[in-house]
Amino acid sequence: PCEPTEPYKQRLMRFYPLSKSSAISEIINALYSLVSCVMVIVETYKISDNNFIDKSFSVDLYFCTFWAMNFIVELTITLSKIKFLFSLRSLVDVVTVVPTLALFFTFQNIAELKSNFVEYEVLKILRIFRLLRLRNSFRYILKKHANKSENTVNLQFVKMVMNLVVGILVMAALFNFMSTVNKSDWGEGPQNFKFHNALYFVVVTMTTVGYGDFSPTTIPGRMVVTVLILVCFSSLPIMTAKIVYLLSIKERYRGKLSADKGNRHLIFCCDPCCMEAVSYAIEMISENLHGIFLPHVLLLVPSNPNQIAKTLILKLGGEKGATYINGD
Repeated sequence: PCEPTEPYKQRLMRFYPLSKSSAISEIINALYSLVSCVMVIVETYKISDNNFIDKSFSVDLYFCTFWAMNFIVELTITLSKIKFLFSLRSLVDVVTVVPTLALFFTFQNIAELKSNFVEYEVLKILRIFRLLRLRNSFRYILKKHANKSENTVNLQFVKMVMNLVVGILVMAALFNFMSTVNKSDWGEGPQNFKFHNALYFVVVTMTTVGYGDFSPTTIPGRMVVTVLILVCFSSLPIMTAKIVYLLSIKERYRGKLSADKGNRHLIFCCDPCCMEAVSYAIEMISENLHGIFLPHVLLLVPSNPNQIAKTLILKLGGEKGATYINGD
């Protein structure tokens, strides 16, 4: 009897993540996310330039239309729609895309939108969360890596770095927003607390340096800074411990031979039981070179190094003279 054919959606879900269309979509998502966040930062310096604001909102509206269509496509082909709707990617779409489209359909023109200054500034802060889309792009790139354990560790590093970058930029945008709306003086006069100053203030505060050249003068600003300090004190030790843990579980002998090791190599591919023969062969080659430096040795063995291999690596000068890769 004929075996039942696989449902179309299952075949599509299995094929699409590996297809060129998925790769192109991830690249476009990453580029649009970066451009959108750059426009948010530039807008803080061109807040009175209506022409630039109009163009920026028009470009952002195009980005949101693309992301909305991409969201509908992924929701259609996914098998577990509930899981997809509660994923980080969907939440980023809801937080960053829906408000932009809602404001576009609520207000008749850009001038009316800009008259509602607070809503527009809050929208700009939300747009920074689009950087979290880069996590999916990095995940797609790391899937090409052959070593799954290395891939997992690298992906965790990417997540931590992206969360930290997004957190810093969001706090900087929030402080810039508060100084602009409240017309408060943070150290350079009312409404003169630019984004680069806000970014500098967040980094100095998070690292507990606290030069004191910038400081909030309003009660809401001081409350937000207090929360930021408490969050940093509680989260930084956790992140540090996680980095140490990831480094401890990362396999040392996985990887590749870098091109900066030179262009002359001796490559030995063997099983662990053949390391004595490899050691003898290297001695013979070294003797026949008559004083010429031995080329960089690459040992490609499908296991972690045994005692003979470790002794050989030390004899060759450590990592400068030999590279050991657990592979075949």
